[in-house]
Amino acid sequence: MAPRGIQLWWLLVTVILARLTSAEIPDNTFEIDLVFPRAGGRYAETDDGLPVLLSIHNPNVAYLYGYRFWWDIYEQPHRTDYWNHSPRNLIGTYFGNGTTFSDAIHLESDARSDRLEAGNYTFHWQLRGGAVCEITRSSAQYDSMFVIGNGSFGFAVESGAPTPTFTGTCPTALGAASFRSATVYRGLPWDEEHGDPATQTLGCGVTAGVTATPEPCRATVDAAQEASLSRRLHWGAFATASTARTGSASGGGGVSLPLMGLMATLAVTIWEAV
Repeated sequence: MAPRGIQLWWLLVTVILARLTSAEIPDNTFEIDLVFPRAGGRYAETDDGLPVLLSIHNPNVAYLYGYRFWWDIYEQPHRTDYWNHSPRNLIGTYFGNGTTFSDAIHLESDARSDRLEAGNYTFHWQLRGGAVCEITRSSAQYDSMFVIGNGSFGFAVESGAPTPTFTGTCPTALGAASFRSATVYRGLPWDEEHGDPATQTLGCGVTAGVTATPEPCRATVDAAQEASLSRRLHWGAFATASTARTGSASGGGGVSLPLMGLMATLAVTIWEAV
């Protein structure tokens, strides 16, 4: 029997953290940290489950070269070989996304689970980079993604536990990637039946060794930012606010809403996971 996953209602939230200090990592490197949930956390039961929040250092680099954060939540007890099952839920973008950000650190949130009943849970994740290639005079290699890091941790949902907060704790460093350049991989020998390999191209990144030390504490959420985020997520003190689920199924569009306080924009798309 496959691990018992949690069926999800997704909420895509993209937020710029306007007052964070610029990350002191090289211009060719991105770092991704997990702001929430946290290992060993004890959280109250909520009607809307738990959000997943990432902080991205150098988001322009992450979007240009691509990153994909796969994750899942399993209720314990579950089968011990859950490592053999890829996480099903995704936050990220492919190589070549031209989105740009004015700030050096960017907060990205994706997902609210259905209500999590009291119990123990495992958060399982894998962080991958986008398409990469290695081209020399004598050989060429292309991969659609590469693994940056993976892991899992436990947390609990308990009656009477505190409502989750996003402030006061450093995020957990998940991984980083560095690149020398973006290039084009030409020639797909395995696809000759579909045309001349010499005329086919795939964009990809050429990786470099990561020299920066992770600095997850540079991307903490302050009280005003937490209030803005919680208001839009109907979280914590805002849990009793009316929640309007808009949008359509998995191909659907989104709704752009103004954010209060420090956060500039909030794009919301809700769909049911398959």
